[in-house]
Amino acid sequence: MADAEYMSVGDLARRVGVTVRTVQYYDQQGLLAPSAKGPNNQRLYSEEDAALLYGILTLKYLGQSLTAIKDHRASMGDGENLKSLVVSQIQAVEDDLQTLLTRISTLRALYDDLDGAADAQVVDWEHLAALIKERQGEDSLFWQLTCIRDEGDGPAGAGTDGRGGSSAGESARRSESVTQWHGLIADAIRQMSADEPPTSPQNLSLAERYLRLSGEQGSARFEENLILMESKCPHAGRKDGSFDKLSRSVFGFLETLAQANVDLARSTEEPPAV
Repeated sequence: MADAEYMSVGDLARRVGVTVRTVQYYDQQGLLAPSAKGPNNQRLYSEEDAALLYGILTLKYLGQSLTAIKDHRASMGDGENLKSLVVSQIQAVEDDLQTLLTRISTLRALYDDLDGAADAQVVDWEHLAALIKERQGEDSLFWQLTCIRDEGDGPAGAGTDGRGGSSAGESARRSESVTQWHGLIADAIRQMSADEPPTSPQNLSLAERYLRLSGEQGSARFEENLILMESKCPHAGRKDGSFDKLSRSVFGFLETLAQANVDLARSTEEPPAV
């Protein structure tokens, strides 16, 4: 410390976890002027300056430009304004996530199409271009698995058409199950950011859908409906990616809601008649 009440630029940088160059740059931009000057014109910073620097870094993380931060410096401490910024960033990230997952779904479809081609040496570019175009902007493909397997959960060969594939009825039933899982997963992701108690009406509704789908005989399972957990495609086996973390978060969220639903039902059961 340069003084009992002040920090040098190096002290401030270490305190907040940025470089000296960053502190100097914000000073040059008129965002973080020193509170005092020491010997040899040394720039000195107070605890209030450290708080201001933390605020600048937080607002930058929330997508604010340095110009916007400078223009609205007086309202930086307004919690309601800050909450609105956080909400706007949540919405922006959700939009980006949906776009990215739709792109992954499209790439998965391309991979499966190429992997199943009769002649790997011949590429049908028109067909691939049509495949891409078909999937752009379709929210229904948000969680689509292009390589959902139709093998049943019963003994080998059971419920098939004799060629190793599922019967028409079984295939249609599983297709409907997949559609319902996709909707549930997409709704769960949106609801995760709502920060509501597990027993809120929206969360209880999700729990009921989750329990129903999980309990339906022959229903496609949760893990078969997360493109990040599908085992067939090249990313299989990776357990450290952000998408894998997302899939585990969604699963954990739904399990928590399901348990809350069960606990609530038990607590409201009438005691047996004596």
